[in-house]
Formats: sequence, C-alpha cells, structure tokens
Amino acid sequence: MGLITPLLLQLFQMALMLALAPLLAGGVRVLKARLQRRAGPPVLQIYRDLAKLIGKDTIVATDASWMFRAAPYLIFAATWVSASLVPSFGTNLLFSWSGDLIVIVALLGTARFFQMLAALDIGTAFGGLGASREAMFASLAEPAMLMIVFTVALVAGSSQLSVIATFMHGGTQGLRLSLAMGLVALVIVSLAETGRFPVDNPATHLELTMVHEAMVLEYSGRHLALIELAHALKLTLYLSLIACIFAPIAIAAAQPELVLGTQMERHIAKRLGIPCAVVSAPTHVQDFPARHSPFAGFEGANVLFDTLTHPLMMGLEEHLLGMFREDFEFNDQAAPSHLGVEAAVSRSGIEATASRSGIEAAAPVPAAPGGNDAALPQVGWEPSAEAELRKIPFFVRGKARRNTELFAAEHGVTLITIETIYDAKAHFSR
Repeated sequence: MGLITPLLLQLFQMALMLALAPLLAGGVRVLKARLQRRAGPPVLQIYRDLAKLIGKDTIVATDASWMFRAAPYLIFAATWVSASLVPSFGTNLLFSWSGDLIVIVALLGTARFFQMLAALDIGTAFGGLGASREAMFASLAEPAMLMIVFTVALVAGSSQLSVIATFMHGGTQGLRLSLAMGLVALVIVSLAETGRFPVDNPATHLELTMVHEAMVLEYSGRHLALIELAHALKLTLYLSLIACIFAPIAIAAAQPELVLGTQMERHIAKRLGIPCAVVSAPTHVQDFPARHSPFAGFEGANVLFDTLTHPLMMGLEEHLLGMFREDFEFNDQAAPSHLGVEAAVSRSGIEATASRSGIEAAAPVPAAPGGNDAALPQVGWEPSAEAELRKIPFFVRGKARRNTELFAAEHGVTLITIETIYDAKAHFSR
C-alpha cells in the first residue's frame, strides 16, 4: 500500500519526460531558426512528424539482421530509462536509489553501442562512416563524463542524483573551482552527445558533416520515430542533468505552503507533511444512480451498478484505513489538518512535557444527567466489550467510547458489556 504513491509519482515523471522531450527539441529548433533570422518550423511540428512516421510503413533492407530491427527499441528503452532516473521534477522518488550517475553513463553507452551496431549491420558506406565517427567522439566524451561524475561525487559524497541535488541545494559546498570546471566540461560533453554545433549538425545531409544522421539513413517509419524520440530524450536528459547538479533550486524547493483540494488531496498532503484545507464537499458514487437500461430498468441497472462499485469502494476504504491507521490526525488529541504536522507535533510535545512533570491531562468529563456539573461515576469495560470496541474504525472509536460511557453513566451501569455498547448505539442513533 505504501508503494502506490511513490510508484505513481515515478510513473508520472517518466510519462512527463516522454511528453516534454519533443517539445524541448522543437523549442531548440525554433531558437536556432530565430538566431539565423529564419521563421523556422512551429514548436509542435516535431509531434506531427513523429505521428506521421509512426503511421508510415517500415522498410527494411533484405540483408538486415534482427539487430537492425531490434536496435530502435533498445535505444529508445535505454535512453528513456536513463532520462527518467534524473530527478528532473522531484527528489526521493521510488527509483531514486538507482538514479546513479554511473548507471546513467552506462545506459547511454549501451544505447550508443546498439546504434553503431545497427549502422554497421546493413554494410552501407554512410552507416560505416557515421559509426566510426560516433566511436571517435564517444572515446573522447565518455572519459570526460566519468571525470565529471567522479568530481561531483567526491564533493557531494555520493554519486546518486537525489543526494547530489539535496547537497547542492543546501549551499554547504561553497564556491569550488572543480565544480565550475565540471559545469564547463558537462556543457561541452552535452554538445557532443546531442549532436549540436560545433560537433555535429542534426539537420544536415552533407557527407563531411554527418554523424548521427549517417547512422539512421536506412531507417524509416516507426523505427525512425523511436530513434528521433530517443534523440529528443537525450537532449532533455542532459539539460535536466545540468539543472539537477548545478542548479537544483526548483527541484528541491518544489513544495507548496498549503494545499487546497478534496479529501484525496488532503490524505496525500498529510503523508508529505504539507498543510491542507478541504474546499469541496465529499461526493460518493452512490449519489449518482445509473442510467436507464431498456432490459433491466432503473432498479435493475442500479443493482448491477452497485454490484460493481460497492466492492471497489469497500476496497478503497480498506486501503485508506490501512494506509492512515497510524496517522497523527486520527486520534483524540489530533490538531486541525490545515495546520499541518507541526501542530500535532507541538501538541504531543506539550503532552509529553506535562507527563514528565507529573501533570496528567484532564480527560473531558461528560455532563451529568439533569444538567448539573457533578462528576459522573467511573465505569469499567469487560474484555469482550473492549474487543468489540476495537472492531470500530479507529477514526470514530474514541467518540464511540465516550458515547457508550456517557450512556452507561446516565443509566447507572458500572460495567460496560457488549449489550451496553449496542444499547448505546441504538440510543444515539435515534
């Protein structure tokens, strides 16, 4: 149960990286065109190009092996995973423990290896030319990237990106010449790895300047779409890497002061320690009857609808009960949820101080029958009644105990049994 929220956040980041990568590549195209005083394509043109490529047929050479067909999927998978390991939008995600800089360098090297194998598989002159040039640039870029990794890891004390981002955001590293040189080196490596000026030009088709384009000339259709999307993901990866290591301000400080939402947002905010105020009334599926069905009628449609929805609602209720059973708010001394965790912590601290001083907190005494303020007699609980009380959901158990004791005091019962509990329930349900 506790893995659901981190898993959803991790999957959301993966989907967000995949959706924003073409937008970033399109923005780079527009910026490049503006610097050259050209109109350039629209920012969203790359999405249309990818959709068009996916809809086209894939043409494969007759002498191509399985490697040529599998390489686009392997390249895309390795690049997507490496881009998702970078904490671009938040730290301490589910897979943050695997978000290691060395792992990211290894995944990018794996994608490059399959790219060169696919280029050499067909045996064309352009494929061999592009693969040899890519290998030469890789022999220069990968050692420099590993030196950057080791430099940052020595300063931060870890090679995990979440730890590095938290350390850099703390400001304890000061001004270091090694980090400045690492930033310059990472920018140069990014230009080489993403095929930008002055290393490569992704828009050229000249033999003297082709590196990346020479290796993908034989691809078409969905294979070419996957390779182009992987190239956009690599550009997003390096920009996110620079921001994560050297400017993690927006990543680490992305926490609101107050959340306004429904009950579900309130539960999530409480787990994250963020104050929350509910601004919408709770709405249940049972409030909306099913539409009319010609064969079953309204009542029959509602029966079928309840058969499907009630197990789902009960399962969700059990999930929430298990998730928030130990929550600070579900107890008798809970503070209002819009005050956040600090109010509950401070209140528990006051109670702990009082108990250390020998002062017992006065329990609220219900009013005596007849309206006088005389103290009610103390009542006891049978073990079977205590066991029955524990079956009540924990967030209303305290109120059920107080109402039962009040009922017993009003009727002169000194020992509460199971029958007393149900008599009190029937009394307060009227």
